[in-house]
Amino acid sequence: MWKRLPIILLVMVLPLLFSGCKYLFLREEQPKTLEEKNNNEQDKTSLMKIKDFVDITQGIVSDVSPHGNEIIALKPQDDASVSSPTDNTSINNLFIYDMRRKEEKTILASQTSKSLGRFDPTGKGIYYLESKDQSSYQLFWVDDEGNKKIKISSSEHEVNPRFYITSENNVFYGTKDGKIVKANKLGVLYSINIGEEYSIEQIYYSEEKDLVIFSAFKNDVLSMYSVQPDGKNPTLFIENILGSFDISRDGTQLIYMTPIPDSNKRNLWLLTLDSTEESKLIEGYPQSASFSPNGKKVLYTDKTDVNSDRQNIWILNLHNLESKQIASNLRIISRILWHPSNERILFSSYQLKDSQVQFFIHSLEF
Repeated sequence: MWKRLPIILLVMVLPLLFSGCKYLFLREEQPKTLEEKNNNEQDKTSLMKIKDFVDITQGIVSDVSPHGNEIIALKPQDDASVSSPTDNTSINNLFIYDMRRKEEKTILASQTSKSLGRFDPTGKGIYYLESKDQSSYQLFWVDDEGNKKIKISSSEHEVNPRFYITSENNVFYGTKDGKIVKANKLGVLYSINIGEEYSIEQIYYSEEKDLVIFSAFKNDVLSMYSVQPDGKNPTLFIENILGSFDISRDGTQLIYMTPIPDSNKRNLWLLTLDSTEESKLIEGYPQSASFSPNGKKVLYTDKTDVNSDRQNIWILNLHNLESKQIASNLRIISRILWHPSNERILFSSYQLKDSQVQFFIHSLEF
C-alpha cells in the first residue's frame, strides 16, 4: 500500500495541473505569473513571470509624481483600528513616500478623514479632500512640507472626489447639486450651474478645445456630458455608463464602461473623440480602466466572480489588441496608477488579520 501512495498522489495532482488551475501555486496577495491571450487568435495562451513585484510600504496609494520617484499615500493613525475596508473614518494621515530613499514624510496628521491626494503640476504641493463627518468633502491644497494649507472649495459645496487639475494649476471640481467649479489657491474663479437634478461625479477639462467633459447622475442614471466653460450648450455625450471614464493624455481617446441589458456583465469601450469612432474592447466583468502615459496600452481590472472582492489586473495593447494578465486574486483598495515608465504600476490592496484591515502599497513591473 505504501509503495503505491506516490502513484496515487501523482494521479490526483495531474488533472489539476492540466485543467488550467493557475492559482494553485499563488500566494493569496502576490501575483507570480503573467498570462498572455491574443484576442485575434483563438486559445493562444502562455505563462510568463512578471519582472518585479515589491511591497513598498503600508498605506493607500493616491498619486505618483511626474518623475516617478515619489508617491502620495494615506493611512490610519498608528493607534487607530480599521475593521472594514470601506471605513474611511480613521484614514487621516497624509504622507509622501520617497521610493528611492525608502523614506516616509508625514504631511498632515489630524482627526479629519482625508482622501484622494494629488500632486499639483509643480510637484511642490498636494490637492486632497477632507471631511469631518464623512457626508461631505471639501477640497484643500497643502505644500509638500505640510506647513501651508489652503481651502480651495467653497464651504457651500459638497465636492465629489474625481476633480481635475490643469497644467496651469487650476482645479475643476463637481458638486452634488449640479455645479462645475473652476478654482485655484486664490479662490473660486467661476461656477457653471448645470442643474440641481445632476450630481457631478467626474470632471475632465480639454485645454486644447476649452471644453469640459463630465459624468453625472440624473434620475439614478450615470451619463457623460460636455459643456463650454461659459455654461452654454450642455450636451448629452454618452448615456448610461458605469464607474469612471479615462481620457488619454493627448486628449484624443476615451475609455468607458456600459452595462449589458438583462445581464450583470458590462462592456469596455474605446472611443476616438474627433471621429466618434467606437470599438468594444472587453465584454465581461471589467471594474476600472485607464490609459498608459503614452496612450499605447489600457490597464483594466476584472472579476471572475461578480460577487467576489478579489480582482485581476490586465494590460491590453491597443495596437494588436493583445491582453496580458499580470496579477490575479487581489483585494484592490486604491486606484491603479501608471508609473511614467509605462511598464510599471502602483496600487494598494488590503488584508484581513485578527478582524482588522491592513493596507499595503505594491509596485509591479511587467
